[in-house]
Amino acid sequence: MLVLRGNLDHRVEQRIAEAAEQARRSGVSLVVDASEVTYLNVDVLALFLDAHTDPGVSFTPPLPEALVRLMEMTGTRSVFPLHRPPLDPPPTDT
Repeated sequence: MLVLRGNLDHRVEQRIAEAAEQARRSGVSLVVDASEVTYLNVDVLALFLDAHTDPGVSFTPPLPEALVRLMEMTGTRSVFPLHRPPLDPPPTDT
């Protein structure tokens, strides 16, 4: 899981690109926790768009206002699924 916080601009683009490449090589989807992101630029969103089909990108809820706003402005909200971990099975009486 890639955890991102604060302002996302050109300074974090390399880190995001490396995480996406590592996920692609591993054959797993990139799960992103961006819940504490306060700003992101369109170039960062473009990196997620590039990776959304290979390896795949999903975000853990809640999505921050900055990300939702940019996705709505660019019409990309429906591209990214929300990652919801499986629920733990209920305990069984033994």
